[in-house]
Amino acid sequence: MYFKKEIKQSDINYMKTYNVFRLGDIAFEGNKSKNYAFGRFVENDIGDGIVSHVFNVFRPIKKYDLYYWKHFINNEIFMRNILRKSTIKATMMNNLVTSDFLKQKVMFPIYEEQKQIGQFLKNIDYLITLQERKLELYKQLKKYLLQKMFANEQEKVPQIRFKGFYEDWKVNSLHKMVNIFDGVHQTPNYTDYGIKFLSVENIKTLNSTKYISKKDFKKDFKNPPQKGDIFMTRIGSVGVANIYKRRESVAYYVSLALIKPKSINSLFLFSSINTPQVQKEIWKRTLQVAFPKKINKEEIGKIKLKFPLLKEQFDIGGFFEKIDLQIKSIETTNIFHSIKQYFLQNLFC
Repeated sequence: MYFKKEIKQSDINYMKTYNVFRLGDIAFEGNKSKNYAFGRFVENDIGDGIVSHVFNVFRPIKKYDLYYWKHFINNEIFMRNILRKSTIKATMMNNLVTSDFLKQKVMFPIYEEQKQIGQFLKNIDYLITLQERKLELYKQLKKYLLQKMFANEQEKVPQIRFKGFYEDWKVNSLHKMVNIFDGVHQTPNYTDYGIKFLSVENIKTLNSTKYISKKDFKKDFKNPPQKGDIFMTRIGSVGVANIYKRRESVAYYVSLALIKPKSINSLFLFSSINTPQVQKEIWKRTLQVAFPKKINKEEIGKIKLKFPLLKEQFDIGGFFEKIDLQIKSIETTNIFHSIKQYFLQNLFC
């Protein structure tokens, strides 16, 4: 919940229809979603304000713990059946029948236990926030260094450089440093097992639950992906790249370009693709009028790329690989969401 900073000015008579919404009050909003079948309650945990008259507002009359009830009334596991009995379907959302809602019964602990549970959940939320901030800081650091550690159009060398490197960076067209391929142009004959088949939606993980046969793979992929090759989306969300780090064979659709480095370090090239200057080049060569947008394989090869000697490429590529691994580690090891979900299912009855 947050205060809305910009509000549309209404006349005084309409403003009188708004409900006062004090700290600790709860409001019902009837929009259905995949997480809330009949709508949901939200507790005001930020301070006094007003809300539209379309929201039902309730105010506690007994001593309570704010953070305990914040999580309880927003818990679909326990509120679903209560709301099923006390809401009616309307055109766009569910309406709460207040008289039916107030007849419902719930079990809850004494105030002292509420306070302990509330503080426990508040501590978990704090840890989740710390992890999310840490992740955001790493992403911002990476974004900043991608701008500073790669030479832009006007520079012969980048603004930030590892010690011991002094030579000017060179520039060349991508097709002179890599080979570029695209995948099959027809929807394949999928099988229950065999060779994994990648498409645009798999670019983040380079993993898939779709397969083609080994026979079709040998027929259609004369230059199959290898460890260190780079996939880049060329249809739809153009210019999203990922480096292939496995040794197993994999097939791919025409929506992906396969970039095989020849005379350039793979990790350096992968990070280069993510820089603002290369993304600008990709955008310039993308067919914006096509639907969905796409970049032709030949246009990818025309992209101009600035690069240093191989030793410096190796150091830069390895450096950004470590940052990516740290980001991935934070994303995959943030277990606090799972811990919170477990306790939300087991702390209430």
